Amino acid sequence: NANDRCKECCQKIISIYHQKGLIKESYNCSSHVRQNLANAASLGERIEELHAKIKEKEALVKLKEKIAKDAHETKKLLMGEIQASVDERMDKLNQIVHSIEKLSRQDMASIPQSADRLVENERQLLEVLLAIIFLKEIPDNKHSAFITRTLSVLMDKDQLVAILRARRDTAFSEATVKRIKTFTQKWSSDKFDKPVFKMIAKFLFGLMKKINLKVLLEARYEKLEEVNRTLIQTELGIEYCK
Repeated sequence: NANDRCKECCQKIISIYHQKGLIKESYNCSSHVRQNLANAASLGERIEELHAKIKEKEALVKLKEKIAKDAHETKKLLMGEIQASVDERMDKLNQIVHSIEKLSRQDMASIPQSADRLVENERQLLEVLLAIIFLKEIPDNKHSAFITRTLSVLMDKDQLVAILRARRDTAFSEATVKRIKTFTQKWSSDKFDKPVFKMIAKFLFGLMKKINLKVLLEARYEKLEEVNRTLIQTELGIEYCK
């Protein structure tokens, strides 16, 4: 009876495995039953291995999530430290800028003749002069800090003369020549009270005379060249080479 019950149980197990497609056929033979049971045991081991792999993957996923979370927290912490460092540096930079502005205001106040207190003829004279000295156009700005700062240097007449001598043979731009010409047509040296401005004005008038003379000589030279060309071609019958 016990053997019959064992066979019956084995038959039920085999029937279940057969329904699930785990074995191909259902046999009553005890040898086949043992083989099927062995297959079932092997299948159980494979299931256990799969469970172990699943648990391992779950552990890896959790580890990955933990690493990502830690990385995010670390990034937030680092960004906070970087921002704090940037803010600190910006504060220091602003302090430096304010210090420079404060010193600049003090320097401006110490200059005897500030640009915003210059009369119009002195301001125009300085702008023309600076265009010559620095070989570039100076913005037409009555409150130009550049003019104010430079004026403190130009108040030394001896130093200014050396600067002008260094620039006397410079080829000026058309815009600078036009500015010099406009100034000399509008103002004369007797329009200035301070010696340094009188000297600058006289320099500009002398410079304008040289420019006009240069233009005149170039025009005469071109006219002479044209006469020579005509005479050579007419009298000698040959092409004139410059």
